[in-house]
Amino acid sequence: MEDIYFYHSFGLGKDNDHGLKVLNLIFRHGILLTVEPQRFLATRSLSENTFVQKRACFTAIPARELAAFAKGFGPFVLEFDGQALREFGVLPVAYTAGWMPGGALLDSAGSLLGRQWLESYYVMAELVHLVKNGNAQEKAVAEKIWNAAGRATLAPEELQFSLEALMNLCYPSDEFGTGEFGYFKEREWRIVPNLALAGGSWLYPAPNADQTKELRELDADFFEKIIRGKPQVEQCAFLRDIGGHNVVERARRIIVPPEAIGKAKELAAVHKYDPDRVVLGNLPEFSG
Repeated sequence: MEDIYFYHSFGLGKDNDHGLKVLNLIFRHGILLTVEPQRFLATRSLSENTFVQKRACFTAIPARELAAFAKGFGPFVLEFDGQALREFGVLPVAYTAGWMPGGALLDSAGSLLGRQWLESYYVMAELVHLVKNGNAQEKAVAEKIWNAAGRATLAPEELQFSLEALMNLCYPSDEFGTGEFGYFKEREWRIVPNLALAGGSWLYPAPNADQTKELRELDADFFEKIIRGKPQVEQCAFLRDIGGHNVVERARRIIVPPEAIGKAKELAAVHKYDPDRVVLGNLPEFSG
């Protein structure tokens, strides 16, 4: 059985200088989690709603599929062993059956579940709000619900964050325009900002003022885009280290276009990443 690796790509539609700037940013600050609004369709009892997902995306494929994958996602690629990335909390996308036309019977079950999961998250968030900020009567009712069935030792926020993680992972298997199973075929995994080591510090800091300026200068169109009333850059987060382990250092290889190989190796050396692990994207092993 052939090995599967996890690939995080960038630089699609940009020149090599842009890709090298992103690589330099990743070396210095970590992998960037960005946001994207995800629609959840109406059901008989719930209206359509949108959840802004925050995540860093990876695709789990054999190396021989990388060349084709990079054409759609970008020619600069971080390659990880699965176990290395699992230690940083990567999880498979929770695919639900999508929005293909012409479905009947239980074809809409996936979109129904997704919308109900979102509503469950909102209900849990409201319960947490009442426990923490409600008036005396509201707090008494919320705490009675929460303390039932032995939940008194569980912080309400834990369930809220677990449902938030689910919503950050939830994605349709396909939709209009993708073809059947169009998204499912991408075999996507994600790092989402809802996990932490017990007693540890927050793992997903927002960009500071200098980092925010750098991101805006890197790609103003992308980072200034307004999503739910706020620019993308104000909703991003970095993941750099967990328990003293640096996520970029754990990359198996960094794969770049031939024209960028020299400068990419120089960057790697500056950041104490083995330059021999920076390789050409046109190697035969990447095209099967």
